[in-house]
Amino acid sequence: MRCYSRLVERLDKLSKDLQASVKFSESFLIEEIQFLWEVKGIWLPHFIPHSVFLRLLKKKVNSVIELPINFVNYVWGYLETVCGKVSIDQCGNYPKLFPSMKKATEHVMSKIKAKFVERVVEMIEMEKITDYTCDPDFITSYNKLMNYHA
Repeated sequence: MRCYSRLVERLDKLSKDLQASVKFSESFLIEEIQFLWEVKGIWLPHFIPHSVFLRLLKKKVNSVIELPINFVNYVWGYLETVCGKVSIDQCGNYPKLFPSMKKATEHVMSKIKAKFVERVVEMIEMEKITDYTCDPDFITSYNKLMNYHA
C-alpha cells in the first residue's frame, strides 16, 4: 500500500508542477494577439488562425516536455526498487537463484520502461499537433482581451 500512496503523491506533485509551469490564460492570449498583429491576422470573433494557435500551443508543450518524462523515470526507478526488494524477500532462501532472478527482472523492467517512455514521448508529440486547449477560461479571457483591445 505504501507503493500506491507514494505513486499518488508523485502524481499529485506532477499535476501541481504542470499547473505552476504553464499559464494559458492572459499571457497566452497576449502572445497570440501580438502574433496576429504582426501577420495582420483576420479579426473575426472567436477565430484564431490554426497556424498561430498551433505555434503557441507547441511552444507551451515544449516548455513542460521534461516533466512527464521525469515522472516516468521516477515511477520506473521506484518500481525497480520495489521489485528488487520483493525479489530479495522471495529469493532469500535460494541464494543460487537470486542472481539470475535479479538479472531477468532487470531485463524485463528495462524493456517495459523503454516502451513506456517511448509511448509517453509519442503522446507528447501528439499534443503538439492537436488544436485545442484544456483551459476552461480560454473564451472568457479571449473576449475580455478583445474588448479591452478594441
